[in-house]
Amino acid sequence: MKRLFYILGLLPLITIQVVAQSLTLGPIFSDNMILQQGQPLPVWGKAAPKTKVTVTFGKFKAKAVADGKGHWQAMLPSQKASFEGCVFTVKAGKQQLTLDNVVVGEVWVAAGQSNMEYTMKKYRTYQKPYKGKDLAAEELTKSENTKIRVFTCPRKGNDTGWNNANSESLPMVSAPGYFCVRHLQDSLQVPVGIISTAVGGTMVETWRKGGEWYNKMIAPYVPFAIRGFLWYQGENNCTNRERNYASMFKAMTEEWRQEWGVSEAPFLTVMLAPHIYSDRHHRRGVVDAEELPRFRQQQMACLDSVSNTEIIFNPDLVDDLFDIHHSYKWEVGRRLSVLALNKVYGRTELEWSGPRADTMTREKNRLTVHFTHVGTGFEKKQKGLERKSGSMLRWFEMAGSDGVWHAANAEIIDNSHVSVWSEAVPHPVSVRYLWHETATSVDLRNSEGLCAFPFLLQ
Repeated sequence: MKRLFYILGLLPLITIQVVAQSLTLGPIFSDNMILQQGQPLPVWGKAAPKTKVTVTFGKFKAKAVADGKGHWQAMLPSQKASFEGCVFTVKAGKQQLTLDNVVVGEVWVAAGQSNMEYTMKKYRTYQKPYKGKDLAAEELTKSENTKIRVFTCPRKGNDTGWNNANSESLPMVSAPGYFCVRHLQDSLQVPVGIISTAVGGTMVETWRKGGEWYNKMIAPYVPFAIRGFLWYQGENNCTNRERNYASMFKAMTEEWRQEWGVSEAPFLTVMLAPHIYSDRHHRRGVVDAEELPRFRQQQMACLDSVSNTEIIFNPDLVDDLFDIHHSYKWEVGRRLSVLALNKVYGRTELEWSGPRADTMTREKNRLTVHFTHVGTGFEKKQKGLERKSGSMLRWFEMAGSDGVWHAANAEIIDNSHVSVWSEAVPHPVSVRYLWHETATSVDLRNSEGLCAFPFLLQ
């Protein structure tokens, strides 16, 4: 009986201790955090039910009341970008949480599968680049950069929070995502942050609301204010002979934008690079060498069905066609940054895309293809050599009304047109380009050196 009274006597103390520890913030809030400029800023967490909560950042305050289950959300007004690290506080009754060194700038989410997950510190299975220096490895040796903040979403365990970019925080960060925001920071001259949340071997449907990876890697951080998304995914859907990727991607983007509360947040995406998919075992049987081009059509269809979405193409960054994790992720990130600067930040003078076919005309046995995104014209030099007059372009094919494809001749005839013909097709009706999984030697480029996109016109 005495032991029972002793235990009962401790209960008030235990209850007080639980209440004293009840104030928490969502897992994305930490020291060294970066807040998105120019947008209202949701702040959320838990507190004792019905408790009044006050959030303070600089001269601004926001208030909320915890509901019956202790959940609360306050909304700070939009802020201007600043390199000055400020204190961020949250109070609920006598409890207070303080976050130090919080800045305001631009925040991007890097999501997708293994080529976005591709970390700054290479896994043993990653090949070293065949050409030039490993710029990711060099970046890990540089001194701390307080102008760039990184947050890596863990698959298991606790979040490590926001950190300045340095040799300790960068190894597990997405390399394409990091190099994108690094170049953005150089251009915009404001703090920039990256939320790295990608998982290798994942299907697009698992990133939809209710899917495994949405629940683990997205939902805990919603609705933290962001500028937009960097998306590199599709390898698994390609090998699954996916024909509905565009519709699933559209559904995912709508869900993410709604949950994040930013209806037109940009999705900047990456077209799948050349890779030999046809030699691998797949769940739906044999995949032929044209499956990759067919999937790329789905990726391009996303641009028509999803607003504020664009894509870059990197066939020139592949050393080994059997290696699905191509190197040079620093260049992928740089190209994403140029796309962002043009489409999001108003730098319309920057050309971010390689040539894209938009129309064709027929004259006798020839088809003439018109291209956009040529810059000041097609590239005149390649590998330091002047293109010879009349030299043929590779990877063009033509078909007549019988639908049988034949290798075709192609040559540049002016700054935005290519003429295509084949003796085997006297009456052509269709033309296609880069319609094979191994097409890496892309010799049709614009004045910025960016490769022409694959296409099918008929």
